[in-house]
Amino acid sequence: MKVSIIVPCHNEAGRITDTYRHITRILEKLPVEYEIIFEEDGSTDGTGKAIEALSRKDSRVVALSFPDIRKGKGWGFRKLVQKASGDIIISMDADLSTSPDVIPQFLNEMKCADMLITNRYSHPDSRIPLRRRIPSLAYNLALRALFDIHVRDTQSGFKAYRKSVFDRVQISSDGFEYDIELLAKVYREGFRVKEVPVKYIYRKDARFSVAAHGPKMLLKSVRLWRGMKL
Repeated sequence: MKVSIIVPCHNEAGRITDTYRHITRILEKLPVEYEIIFEEDGSTDGTGKAIEALSRKDSRVVALSFPDIRKGKGWGFRKLVQKASGDIIISMDADLSTSPDVIPQFLNEMKCADMLITNRYSHPDSRIPLRRRIPSLAYNLALRALFDIHVRDTQSGFKAYRKSVFDRVQISSDGFEYDIELLAKVYREGFRVKEVPVKYIYRKDARFSVAAHGPKMLLKSVRLWRGMKL
């Protein structure tokens, strides 16, 4: 079995090497073939050069760098999935707010699922401030009602998929709302989705802000819902 770890990153030059080392430390203990694919678009801090340096050092690392454009997380996710060659694809955030230590658990859980998604809110050790927790839960409730999605944490960045899922599911969203489009289409196609409680560490410098991105994302999600209903 081959595993593809895909990591979208934007302005993460200061931490990407540590992220690579942590992921590699876990994967090298597992009886699997693997690759780690980093993707950045529009970074201004040298992230592209950092991931390219990692790819020169380690043949199992693939660097996708688009320094002259900023398209968004959904656009980058499509590029990552297109490049991935593993039987199982695991996506995670570059800041490791969810630790790669859960990769072995995910691979075991994938024996009876087509897609896994972490639930940050159900784990007793997750550290999420109320100012982030309450609006996030309200947003997730709205999305579950609109799209009939049976998970509690739609925006979790740590997910796993069978590569075959993307033979039948394609997404078009370029921004953070790509998660919703993907989940909705995965459910519509009848794939098995499982939610796994996992410890989450809140990062103050997280790229996604409920206050800054939430209203726009909700509007785009409603438009997506209307388009899927047609």
